[in-house]
Amino acid sequence: MNHGEVTRSFNTRWDHHYAALLQFVAREGTAHVVASHREEFEGVIVPLGTWTATQRQRKRRGFLPPGRAALLEELPGWQWGPLAPGPAAETDRNTEIQRLRAEGVTLAKIAEQFGITRQRVHQIAPRRPVKVETPDA
Repeated sequence: MNHGEVTRSFNTRWDHHYAALLQFVAREGTAHVVASHREEFEGVIVPLGTWTATQRQRKRRGFLPPGRAALLEELPGWQWGPLAPGPAAETDRNTEIQRLRAEGVTLAKIAEQFGITRQRVHQIAPRRPVKVETPDA
């Protein structure tokens, strides 16, 4: 099955989602789809990020038919994974958040300052026990 056949006839849900991926590739030049991406295709919202992640999972588990895997592999930028995680952990912002947290600034204040959630602050700089020095006896 070639790309043209898939876009002319949607015999399965997979074909429809694959055609939505082809539309995305034609526009973006790559099959690298972020997890949260939703693509409007022929009046239907396709959860394309979720669908591509599912294809990767099915391939890892041996459930993706070889023909479908081959179609995906032909697309520019397609990767079976692992995909790179979110932003790099070592950034100036993260260093500053860690410093503020070490100084005892609250999660709420740091979150407000950087426009992120308190949970994200905690992920970047979990609270570590404060070492209390005692005088020598």
